[in-house]
Amino acid sequence: AEQSAKKMAQYLELGSMDACLAQAKRDFAKGEYQWVAEFTNQLVFADPSNREARLLCADALEQLGYQAEIRHMAQLLPDRRS
Repeated sequence: AEQSAKKMAQYLELGSMDACLAQAKRDFAKGEYQWVAEFTNQLVFADPSNREARLLCADALEQLGYQAEIRHMAQLLPDRRS
């Protein structure tokens, strides 16, 4: 929660919604899907007509889903190192 609050403060210092979305896209490119999903979800609640935030949130959630599926599949596969 502390990390999230610090990150939110950094975003708020950017000043504009456009700057925040641009930073969210950079964070997405760095693989920070959880943070991007949290942030854009808040933007969508504040302005449901913000299509760019909705699409970025959907993309971040999709990536989180892929990561969860990969972890699950890795647990199901037998260890072939032996």
